[in-house]
Amino acid sequence: MLLSHYFISSLWKIRKMASSHFEFSLLEIVLEYIAYSLEDKMYPLLKILLYDYSWLLSLGYFCVLLFQLTALTPIIFNRFFKFYGILAVLFHLSTGIILSIYMSSTVLAVIFFLIIAESMREYKIERKS
Repeated sequence: MLLSHYFISSLWKIRKMASSHFEFSLLEIVLEYIAYSLEDKMYPLLKILLYDYSWLLSLGYFCVLLFQLTALTPIIFNRFFKFYGILAVLFHLSTGIILSIYMSSTVLAVIFFLIIAESMREYKIERKS
């Protein structure tokens, strides 16, 4: 359940890209999301990324889309829960640093359910054998 909202978000992004017949710029999409989230605020790190390293924002968007599209991988293969937990924490941490949008409740849920609970399950399996 925790990973499904990432996958659903990726489907929504792909739907939007498909509606433009895949004639889009990743940077334009990123800038649109930034515009919706910031309104009148401009944070120093974001300003540097926008003006000096705009390609990095496009690359970041592509990486986020890739993460979101593959978010159901742990459920399908019953593996990689900790890896996707770390990726989710890094995703939310970078969103917080760059846009000052902190999702601490989601990060805590990810840490608990995908990292700590999985570590406890692995420990229990190791102890049995």
